[in-house]
Amino acid sequence: MKRDVTEGVKVKGDRTRRPDRVTLVLTYAMACLGLAAALLHLSLLLGGLLAAFITLGAAWDLRGRHPLSTWMINLFSVMGVIALAALPSAHGFLGRLLAASVVLLGAKLLGPKASRDHLQVMLLSLLLLIGSAILTVDLTFGVLFAAYLPLATATLLWIPFGRELEGRTLPRGLVRRLGGVALVLLAAAIPLTTLFYFGLPRATAPLWHGIAPSPALASGFSDRVSLGDVGRIALRTDPVFRAVLLEGKGPLPAAPYWRGLVFEDTDGVSWRATEPPVSTLLAGSGSGETVRHLVYLEPQGDHTLFALDHPLAASPTSLTLRFSGGAVLKAARPPATRFRYEVESDITGWVPEVLGPEARARNLFVPPGLPPAVHRLASDVVGPARRPQEKVERLRAHFHTGYTYTTQAPVGSDHPLEAFLTARAGYCEYFAAATAMALRLSGVPARLVGGYVGGEFNDQGNYYLVRQRSAHVWVEAYIDGRGWMRVDPTPPAGSPAGGTSPASSFSRFVDSLRLRWYALTIGYDMRSQVAALRSLSETIRNTFAFSLEWENGGRLLGLAVLLAAVPLLVSLTRKARQHPLERLYAQLLRRLSRRRIVRGHKEGPLDFARRASRARPEGASSIMEISRAYAAWRYGGRTYGEERLRELSRNLRRV
Repeated sequence: MKRDVTEGVKVKGDRTRRPDRVTLVLTYAMACLGLAAALLHLSLLLGGLLAAFITLGAAWDLRGRHPLSTWMINLFSVMGVIALAALPSAHGFLGRLLAASVVLLGAKLLGPKASRDHLQVMLLSLLLLIGSAILTVDLTFGVLFAAYLPLATATLLWIPFGRELEGRTLPRGLVRRLGGVALVLLAAAIPLTTLFYFGLPRATAPLWHGIAPSPALASGFSDRVSLGDVGRIALRTDPVFRAVLLEGKGPLPAAPYWRGLVFEDTDGVSWRATEPPVSTLLAGSGSGETVRHLVYLEPQGDHTLFALDHPLAASPTSLTLRFSGGAVLKAARPPATRFRYEVESDITGWVPEVLGPEARARNLFVPPGLPPAVHRLASDVVGPARRPQEKVERLRAHFHTGYTYTTQAPVGSDHPLEAFLTARAGYCEYFAAATAMALRLSGVPARLVGGYVGGEFNDQGNYYLVRQRSAHVWVEAYIDGRGWMRVDPTPPAGSPAGGTSPASSFSRFVDSLRLRWYALTIGYDMRSQVAALRSLSETIRNTFAFSLEWENGGRLLGLAVLLAAVPLLVSLTRKARQHPLERLYAQLLRRLSRRRIVRGHKEGPLDFARRASRARPEGASSIMEISRAYAAWRYGGRTYGEERLRELSRNLRRV
């Protein structure tokens, strides 16, 4: 008695492949991608909750028993969504939405699953992935989404087969073939996806400003700096920004200074950044060494932007930038997400500004109540010098030779500067504040500048990675006729100016990949699209430009022949890869179609063979024999020798 090949086959070792297990593997793989998104971008609490749902759901599905009834799962879902909507979220409305998605995904995993439940798991996992992309444009989203695409495609292809094969054994090779089809579909979608990515217009601002979380202050900079603040921040390793040096420059010959805020007003302990009047450049300035660089800034929660000291010009990509007095670069509104901008800076260490009377008085102001040690510093160290630059150099040499940089705040006096000058140890703002006060007491206008110094240079991307630990404060002294001169009195040993230990080659490689991802997601804006379209237009015009000359005509003819040969080569390659029985059955279908006997889309090979035999009784035996052989090979995995194939070919000629 012949076996019905549509019932499937037994595989090696008399073990059967169950279609429901394939469905479960695909479903839980997508749930794990949602779990990765929750752990990386939401919270450990939600990630742990989803991990528990996945573990319980998988255990109950494998045992085939689900202790919770449908009404209990629905009640759990409603209560969970209401509770999470009421609780505060660090990510605002979007965080509550994603938390609700975790609960709904867990409800689908804990219950018995129909086809629609598997599809809903796929969609909820996609929602978690998209939510993580909104919260942070990070390289991990690209990795997770690249894994999600083939899984989702395979799931969409598999679900109809899994439903039809329920209760049967799995035909050999079906999963492999479906996986191949899924990869082919993805490969075919790549050109269209690429066209959409590079061609669709880009918005210059978020479509919904309230959807992204309000970032907490990360840089540590504000309009007021008290002694001790920067020292605490310098211990953190969070990335602040990455600066790509353009035109092949890099690394810079000396530790770069990244300018942030200028502090002019002080009470002797705290320094406050106010908005200075827009300054006038000195005549003949702008002849220093300039460096163009792209800055990828992490969200800081304020208007301050950072650039090589000092910025001359900036070009925005999505926000309006503006310069304030003191060569400070600011955004018109605080960037809520990772932000890119291009800057051209003069790195000579001089800001060639004209100091007006009001600004001069502000930068010479000495608050009352300064301790005697600061006055002694001005009289003993600076006093003998006459020229402003000589006073600056004497102070810098004094602090570089007799003092120590430390992250511990000096103690032992009511005034921080008194304690610092007595202990002869402190961190950068102590050195900067003492130097600025001594210069002002000596008649030299001085101010503080807050920013970063140094950074980790990555030669694999020609950029600096600047972290929170590189936060720094230095001094600018005004020299008549030249402008503001950068002065860093902090001893290099142990300070941020001393540089950081080089990262490993692997970590530099990973971070360079992260920067390339940022460049693709953040840097590709409307201006980049226009430039790319112009470049493509010129390439096409240069490639296909021709005249009526014989040489160009011959090239065009050769191109036409090449394009015409491509479909022929594809057809020949496909025929060479076809199984002999597949070609034989295709020939049978073509012969019957010429007699207006066409196989229906949902008609099996044996059902069609019986109908065709009734329509062509003279070839019925040949039609049935070829169809049975094809079905046994196609669905049962049966193989045939050369002699049998030749016999079937002879039967085809009788149809």
